[in-house]
Amino acid sequence: MQKFTFFILGITLMIAVNLPAQTIDYVPGDVMVRLAPGASIQTVLTDFSAIQLQPKQVLSQRLNIWLLEYETDILSDDEVLTDLRQHRLVHVAQFNHTNVVLRQTFPNDPRFSEMWGLHNTGQSGGTPDADIDAPEAWDTTTGGMTALGDTIVVAIVDGGFDLNHSDLPFWKNWHEIPGNGIDDDDNGYVDDFDGWNAYNNSGNITSDTHGTHVAGTAAARGNNGLGVTGVNWNARIMPVQGSSGQESIVVAAYSYILELRATYNETGGEMGAFVVATNASFGVDGGNPDNYPLWCGIYDELGEIGVLNAGATANRNWNIDETGDVPTACPSDYLISVTNTTRNDQRNSGAAYGATTIDLGAPGTQILSTVPGGGYSTLTGTSMATPHVCGSIGLMYGAASSALISQYHSDPGEIALLFRQWLLEGVDVIPALEGITVTGGRLNVANAIAGVQSFTSAVIRGTITAEDGLPLSNAQVWVTGGDHFETVTGENGEYVLDVVPGTYVVHSRLFGYYESESQEITIEDQEEITVDLTLTPRPTGALQGTVTDAQTGLFIADATIFLEYDDVPFALVTSDGNGFYQIDNIPGDYTYNLTCDAPNYVRQDMEIVIPAGETITQDFSLTFAQSFEEDDGNWSGTGLWEWGIPQESGGPATAYEGQYCWGTDLDGRYRPFANYRLTTIDYELNAPQPPYQLAFYHWYATNEGWDGGNVKISVDGGSTWELIYPEGDYP
Repeated sequence: MQKFTFFILGITLMIAVNLPAQTIDYVPGDVMVRLAPGASIQTVLTDFSAIQLQPKQVLSQRLNIWLLEYETDILSDDEVLTDLRQHRLVHVAQFNHTNVVLRQTFPNDPRFSEMWGLHNTGQSGGTPDADIDAPEAWDTTTGGMTALGDTIVVAIVDGGFDLNHSDLPFWKNWHEIPGNGIDDDDNGYVDDFDGWNAYNNSGNITSDTHGTHVAGTAAARGNNGLGVTGVNWNARIMPVQGSSGQESIVVAAYSYILELRATYNETGGEMGAFVVATNASFGVDGGNPDNYPLWCGIYDELGEIGVLNAGATANRNWNIDETGDVPTACPSDYLISVTNTTRNDQRNSGAAYGATTIDLGAPGTQILSTVPGGGYSTLTGTSMATPHVCGSIGLMYGAASSALISQYHSDPGEIALLFRQWLLEGVDVIPALEGITVTGGRLNVANAIAGVQSFTSAVIRGTITAEDGLPLSNAQVWVTGGDHFETVTGENGEYVLDVVPGTYVVHSRLFGYYESESQEITIEDQEEITVDLTLTPRPTGALQGTVTDAQTGLFIADATIFLEYDDVPFALVTSDGNGFYQIDNIPGDYTYNLTCDAPNYVRQDMEIVIPAGETITQDFSLTFAQSFEEDDGNWSGTGLWEWGIPQESGGPATAYEGQYCWGTDLDGRYRPFANYRLTTIDYELNAPQPPYQLAFYHWYATNEGWDGGNVKISVDGGSTWELIYPEGDYP
């Protein structure tokens, strides 16, 4: 009987293998849902309590996408999916597919000395100019920043990255403090300083050959005398792990990028990241986009906030129009599907195609790029073709005029589609792709950039001068009345503003001068108008005062007095032997930052307004302070008290100022049952009478209720000690 049962089971398995439609390509008991905006997941969980529906992971807070799990022995998977799709709060419901794989055919160990995909001279048997015309594009831009100062970021979703590769300029989230276990920038991701790992929901990025290679093709550092160059020399690479395994991981990876770019848009660039393109060198061979609505749908969500998405098609000699594929058969207008071309402008025989699904080809055969450990190697596949497109998108944004970028800020979704159009219209049509791809051509980034620069706009130019006719450099020039455009003058006082047609008033200002503005002007498409402005200098004032010791009243010589406006230094002077200082010819009626500092004294900072035509007095009374930057200050400690540089292990990452401080075990944590003391030198207090005040900067982390510290004072050389209390008492 046991043999018979086994035999029947074996037949069943054989039948399942021969019928692909019955193969399970998802995680049993998992389902992904997108709820209506603002809908509560708890309502859905309550309504499906019979199958014990439970939340497993929030894949996107912004889009309200959840990964849920349920008991599989109550209803069939199809019944669960059908019921969820009929729920009033559920917009999308789908399985958590598992057939997501990297799109790399094979590694090629031999190393090539030249990057034919960027500049093909016929090397190694190639066809001259069967490339993307990168050097021609670099004559216009090498990427990095937009005309309005946005740092261009390309997001690579892949299996991992070598963050220490010296040829890869990775993006950093400077609003996050790494390793402190806190979501410092409140974006929903803890410790995402380096990017995001959707495999384990952490900011810990691990190394991987495929992802490192893809990143280098898109944006390895250029013109740095090292290794290779990417399509985009100066863009930043956002590393996001999440390219294989379960589909929920892919959705979580893209959701991170969505959050960062949406935050950038919502904060005017103060937070988040200016991601303009994503790269997906992975996918589901033969996948039906209808079964992957969340994955396909997130490309539209990204596109509407300004992000184009490059996707690698299958490494199979398939017609995707017939077989299907994810993501390259997804119907999003913001997706660019890419196949693999060779150094002879042929379609790689192992790469898929599709007259209605695959947009274009790009070099993907024997592509030299970065690999972990600081090295370089060649790989082949649609994976290698796609980052050429991703990097090109970033390069295009570096070539855009300020008028175009301004419109992009205002309407990112529509202008992103223009960039996609210019990229696809700029291909080199080649026989190998005609009739089997949408464009019939191979990527040409120089042509794409020419398309960007064909964007029509109007030009306002002119010169900003002082009343004596001398040109003024670094004067700010901007317009009001429509979209916002601004620039600064060059050394010759000249400026050029690319604007969209409309009616404007031109303004200019410069520190030390009154603001000036023009009459209202109306400018038509492709028209050029000259507007010159003259700035009148502001009357000046003066500042003077004395610097004294707060305890003794004695004058302090050689104190430094520093005056700045809007973070730009204006004057730096020192006090004389009588503690006196004076600053003349200060442009009047501005609010300045004024600082007074002297060795072994507490620095004083303040804001001050200097009225035009007046001399005002500002005295400083400085309090004695002891610094530990030069030495340990002759303090003495017992136990683990030590003077030095904190090592970011169990304590503060840095001293409050400078590098050096006193601490208990600067490279670790204090020990249980410790009783350590730190004793100062003797201080002579010469002020006529009390009260005196003790102030110090400290970092304090203990087990509340068990550990603590206090301060005692002695006035008899340490013979007796009195406990003193801080304002607000001890914590």
